[in-house]
Amino acid sequence: MFEAAIASKPAAIAVGNFFPDPTEPLIKQAAEAGIPVVIINSGGDKFKELGAIGFIGEDSYKMGEEGGKIAVAKGVKNGLCINQIAANPVLELRCKGYIDAVIAGGGQAKMVTLASEDIGNSQKVQSAVSAMLMQDQTIDGVITLGVAIAVDALESIRQVRGAGRTVDLGTMDLGNTVLEAIEAGEMSFAMDQQPFLQGYYGVMIPYLFSTYQMAPSSVMWVGPFVVTKDNAAAVLAVNKKYAGSRGAN
Repeated sequence: MFEAAIASKPAAIAVGNFFPDPTEPLIKQAAEAGIPVVIINSGGDKFKELGAIGFIGEDSYKMGEEGGKIAVAKGVKNGLCINQIAANPVLELRCKGYIDAVIAGGGQAKMVTLASEDIGNSQKVQSAVSAMLMQDQTIDGVITLGVAIAVDALESIRQVRGAGRTVDLGTMDLGNTVLEAIEAGEMSFAMDQQPFLQGYYGVMIPYLFSTYQMAPSSVMWVGPFVVTKDNAAAVLAVNKKYAGSRGAN
């Protein structure tokens, strides 16, 4: 798809640098062909090196680190970061930030990766999370890296909470179900990468560049925007009024 986009000689390209090995050579190719490229979501550390005119997205490490700090404040001593996509550097950085923050707070934490074939199957994800919690009874904090995984993990955690165990839960990204759980006190936080802004500025910046030769001089971080019980109701109200603007409906 990226190769076809370059061949069509568009006015500009906005692309996520999710998997650097196949993507970065094509970003360079597009830039060398004179096509303005804006990198969105991931890959901010290399945007100038690759010839892109700008980057808009999250600081992946900071996303995890901020979540870890909240978890530590909640008393988490043994955290679990659940990664649903193996070998994705963005998700691995999120987990690293969380793990480092929990360790800095005097606890321990690790990353586990779900089987790729189980993603999208709520029953299998819930079973996997339940097995992790049963295997190590000292786990008292979980962070997930996506909305669907968060909802599935919440069901598993509700079961162990019903047995009197305390397990904190937070996630990356948000949707109505996540926001309602935060408002109800069932989840501690969601780290919002603000994807609407990534897409909006991903179009606005190349337009300004093409029209006025304007471009940002540095990375534009739009995440993490931290959602906790303090502001969950306000964010939820926005997402219900403007469906999908702050995450899944």
